[in-house]
Amino acid sequence: MCPSRGLPTRRLLTLLSTLPFLASPVFSAVSSSDLITYLGGSATGQTIKTAAYTLTMAANASSVLISCAYKGKVGELGWMGWGTGSAMSDADIVVLWANSDGSWTLSHRTAATTVMPTLLGTANKDPSSDSSGSLKVVASLSSKSQTESPAVVTFVRPLQMPGTYKGKGEYYQLKKAINQQIIYAYGTKNPGSSAQDATFAQHPLDGMGATYVDLSATFSATSAAIDAPLSPVKGGSSSGGGTSAATPTGGAASGGASVAGVTASQAGAAAHGPGSTTGVASPVGSTDPTPSSGSMTGATGATAWTYSAVIKMHGICAGVTWAVLAPLGLLFARYARGPPGTTLTRFPWHFYMQGLVVAPFTLLAVGLALWAVSLKGGSDEAIYAHKAVGFGIAGGVIMQDLLGLWTHLSHAPSRHGRPPPRALKAWLHISLGVTLVAAGFVQVNLGLERYGNTDAAIRSTYFGCAGVFVLAYFGPPSPSPEKAPAGVEEAAPEEEGQAVRRQLVDERWLRLGRQQLELERQQLERVEQEQREEREEREE
Repeated sequence: MCPSRGLPTRRLLTLLSTLPFLASPVFSAVSSSDLITYLGGSATGQTIKTAAYTLTMAANASSVLISCAYKGKVGELGWMGWGTGSAMSDADIVVLWANSDGSWTLSHRTAATTVMPTLLGTANKDPSSDSSGSLKVVASLSSKSQTESPAVVTFVRPLQMPGTYKGKGEYYQLKKAINQQIIYAYGTKNPGSSAQDATFAQHPLDGMGATYVDLSATFSATSAAIDAPLSPVKGGSSSGGGTSAATPTGGAASGGASVAGVTASQAGAAAHGPGSTTGVASPVGSTDPTPSSGSMTGATGATAWTYSAVIKMHGICAGVTWAVLAPLGLLFARYARGPPGTTLTRFPWHFYMQGLVVAPFTLLAVGLALWAVSLKGGSDEAIYAHKAVGFGIAGGVIMQDLLGLWTHLSHAPSRHGRPPPRALKAWLHISLGVTLVAAGFVQVNLGLERYGNTDAAIRSTYFGCAGVFVLAYFGPPSPSPEKAPAGVEEAAPEEEGQAVRRQLVDERWLRLGRQQLELERQQLERVEQEQREEREEREE
C-alpha cells in the first residue's frame, strides 16, 4: 500500500469544499475610473474618509456624482445620508437606503433643525429619483445584492439646481471650488420600505459630521482618499493627486488606501456589473468609520481616546452644567438668601454652586471640546454659532465670578436688620448672571443641533429644564430675609418710622419742657425761702 495515497485525497476534498465560494459572484466596488467615465472622461473632485462612510464627489461642467461607500454588506447597512450645509438646519439632505429587490431609494429632504427631515415635494413612484427629476440614483454605479460588500450607492445631481427649485439655506447650490460644505451621516436600521417619505431611525453620534470638499481638485484613478477636514482648507488643491491642500491627518498611512492603492489581485477581480468600465480598485480602501471618527493610535498601535468618546464627555459636562447646575445656582440667589449683615455667607449655596462647580465644569467642557478637535487632527478655525457662544460663555463665567466676588466683598453692612439698596455693580452682576444662564440654554440646543442629536428623551429633558427655570425664576417673589440676629432691632416701615421719629421729637421737647419747669419751680421756691427769712429777721 502506497503511504502517500491519503494526501492527494485530502487535497481533493479541500478543493471540492471551496467550489461553492469560487462559484459565488464576486463583487467589486465602484472605482474612480467608473465615475470619470460616467462624467465623460474628465472630472474634478475628492475622495474623503468620513466618520460614516467614504465619500467621493466628482464633477464635470454641469453635474456632480456623489458616491457613498460603507464598509460592510448592503444588508448590514441601514441608510446613508448626504447634504449640503454645515448642520442639519435648512440643509439640502439626501437619504439613501437599499431595498430587498436590489434597488435604492433616494429621499430628497430638508430639516428646520435637528428633527426628522421632511420630504421635499411629493413621493415619486420611482423611488430612485426625486419628484423634480434632478437627483437620480445611478444603478450601474451602485450595489445590487444584499451580500455585496462594501455597500456603495451613487447618485447624480446638477451643480446648480434649477431655478424652480427653492432650497433652503445658502449652500444647496454647489460650485467647482474649494471648501464646499457637506454634512454626512449613516444609520444602522433600514426603514423597511421603499417609500421616499418613510421614517428612519436616528444616526449614531459617532456616525455623523460635517466636512469640506474641494470640487476643484484634479480627480483621477490614482487620487488618494484623505481624512475629512474639520475646518475650511486654506489655499487650493494639489494638482498632482487631487488631495486637499490641508495636510491629511491620517491619510493612506493610517489605514486609508488611495483610490487605486490596493493589491494586484484585488485590481484584477471580477467585473463590477452593468456600467463597469475597468477593474481598477475601489475608492473604498478604508471605509471603517472608526479612524475617521477620531480614533487615535500611538506608534505601537495601542488604542487611545476617540473623538466620539471625548465629544460625548463634552456634551454631558456642558449640558448638565448649563441646563441644570447654572440655573439652579441662579435660583439659589433668587430664593435661598442667608442672614443679612454678612458677605460671602449671604448667598452660600449660590456662591458654592456658581463659583466652585459651574465655572470649573465650564472650563472643563471647553477643554474637552479642544481635545476632541485635536483628536480629529484639525484646528477647527471656522467660526460657527456653537463655538462662538461657547467661548463667550467661558469668558463670561470668569468675569461673572470676579464681579460677584467684588460685589459681595464690598457689600455695605446691614442697618436695622435690612440690607442697603443694591449698588450698580450688584445690578450688573444680576444682569450678567441671567444673561449667561439664558445663553447656556441656547448653547445646549446649539450643541444638540451641531452634533445631530435628536433623541426625544434628551430634548424633552432639555426643554423641561428650561421651562422649570423660567417658571421658577419669574414666579413668586423671593421670601424676606431670615430674622435678624438677636440684639438687632427690626426696622419699621417708612411711614411708621416717620411717625415714630415725630413722636420721639415731641417727647423730647416735653421732657425738656418739664425739666425747665422744674428748674424754674425750684428757683422760685428758693427765692420765696430767702424772702421769708429776710422778713423774719426784720421782725426780730
